[in-house]
Amino acid sequence: MSGNVAAIRDLSIRFDTQQGPVYPLRNVDVDVPRGQIVGIVGESGSGKSTLALALMRLLPGNAVVTGGEVELLGKDLLKLPAEEMRGLRGTRLAMIFQDPMTSLNPVRSIGQQMLDIQYRSPASRAEKIAKAADALKRVGIPDAREQLKRYPAEFSGGMRQRICIAMSLLQKPELLIADEITTALDVTLEAQVLHLLRELRAELKGSILFISHNLGAVAEICDRVVVLYAGEVVEQGPVFEIFDRPQHPYTRALVECDPARIETTTRELPVIPGDVPNLRSIPRSCIFAARCAEVMEVCRRDRPPPTVIGKGHSARCHLLEGVES
Repeated sequence: MSGNVAAIRDLSIRFDTQQGPVYPLRNVDVDVPRGQIVGIVGESGSGKSTLALALMRLLPGNAVVTGGEVELLGKDLLKLPAEEMRGLRGTRLAMIFQDPMTSLNPVRSIGQQMLDIQYRSPASRAEKIAKAADALKRVGIPDAREQLKRYPAEFSGGMRQRICIAMSLLQKPELLIADEITTALDVTLEAQVLHLLRELRAELKGSILFISHNLGAVAEICDRVVVLYAGEVVEQGPVFEIFDRPQHPYTRALVECDPARIETTTRELPVIPGDVPNLRSIPRSCIFAARCAEVMEVCRRDRPPPTVIGKGHSARCHLLEGVES
């Protein structure tokens, strides 16, 4: 895991439900190099948030890890005692959740919640308050000391998201997971938050796992991109490779569906035809075969292995077999 803050190896997860087992992630491999922002993209239901929760070890009670490793700084998080894992959350590992409206406790002041996060610190109350105020300043919240006295309902959605970012960075984590953090924001606030993440990455010298539907945001701030489809990594590589010359048919379709690429006025947005496969019954063939415009007979029969296309760039597609790296 040299040079990586985190590494996920061959991770597979099963959810046990009343209707039968569901397989949201299968044989997933992801590296998060130190100092980089890694984007995770894919349609809804592709397994992005499940991957983040597996890293935090916050999966629901019906989840079963059926194989693989989740390493942070050389430690397999799946094997750590619960107490040691709690010690990592909020210190070496932090997460910003998707909805800033529900991430904060509505009956506790912002300052009290930021003090709660620092419960492990031996610092005095005054020192903790000063640290909380400094964190709010770093994310662009003015008059930070006074803002600590206020409650979440007194802030806008964008300000609440900034507060959540400040909270996650209080202990300067090695890995920050940002799960759809720009979804509830308008374009102006989104641009500000993305700029903030870039600055914080440089300041903290850590890494960020950036989960998003917004391909424009991913292209703007990420160094690497991992493309998930129906629980499998179908392509991953440097951001310019993924967007300039995507190799997997799903990646190409996903990029072509980006509204920002539409050059003429239209009432219809581009879509990928077909439906996502049922995760209760996983085909042994290529997972994308039923929706692929370039499908071959071998695609319906065999699951493609990962093919190395270039440095750090690979994809799972039978069309690429025999391509030299």
